[in-house]
Amino acid sequence: MRIAVITQGLSFLVTEISTRHLVGICESAPRNFLLNGQLRKPKPIRSLIRSHFPKQGTLKKFAMQHSIPYFLLHKNNDDEFNEWLRDLRPDAVLVYSMSKLLKPGSLSIPRLGFINFHPSLLPKYRGSNPWFWVFYFAEAENGVTVHKIDSGLDTGNILLQESFPIRFGASKLEVVSQFEEQSRRLLPRLFELLSIGKVDGTPQRFSQDEVLAPEPSLTLLTSIKWDEWDVERAFHFLCGMLGEYPQLIAFEQADSRQRLSVTSYTKGSTPPHHIVDEQLSLNCSNGRVFFEWEN
Repeated sequence: MRIAVITQGLSFLVTEISTRHLVGICESAPRNFLLNGQLRKPKPIRSLIRSHFPKQGTLKKFAMQHSIPYFLLHKNNDDEFNEWLRDLRPDAVLVYSMSKLLKPGSLSIPRLGFINFHPSLLPKYRGSNPWFWVFYFAEAENGVTVHKIDSGLDTGNILLQESFPIRFGASKLEVVSQFEEQSRRLLPRLFELLSIGKVDGTPQRFSQDEVLAPEPSLTLLTSIKWDEWDVERAFHFLCGMLGEYPQLIAFEQADSRQRLSVTSYTKGSTPPHHIVDEQLSLNCSNGRVFFEWEN
């Protein structure tokens, strides 16, 4: 089986698939990638999360060490990507963490198509950032959906899908680790389907009240009405997302190198204040969330 992958950094697609099957590694450049190989100055929304994108060069180094053709895909080189892919003649292209939609001209190149590992239970949370919305809506479970890529936004037929529980108060890192472990377990089943060419999958059932998963806007991040939120929902959401989106809470910060972390919560009546700086606490509809500064 000839497999090419599109991913960011040394993801499970690279580390779990035997190099004898890998005929090409494509690195999906971050959305803020410039053609000179540098990153744009981070926007405020991402200012404290440089680790969101793997270090560039790591994946390329892996490809060079194993003599696997490497390609860096960005928004301006689709034609070069298609030429690179045709030369590889892959049976299938597996995808995880791709920062752009593929152009229709690419989709027909692999014999068995493009197959994506999406971090939600599709059709729920189609889009670029399911993680945020899974925490925002306090989902008790998330999952892995392995699906064909078509011209839509995560709308292709589903090949495999499994769920896993989300621990109350879990960090995003913990949930991502669960997703990656579940994805590793699904890889052998996917290879069985590929080996017999069984990749038609099951069509998704869409509904009008479907929740999409775009990147959250700065306006949303800075305008949440915490005093209307249940305290347990707020605690769980902030445990998962505050490290990535520090704009969610606006405490006075003595040292810019410090990071705010969630410590605990209490239930009960609260005074009519939104954020209490001196106590590093946040008032919700039925309780209070507490924080501390970390160096």
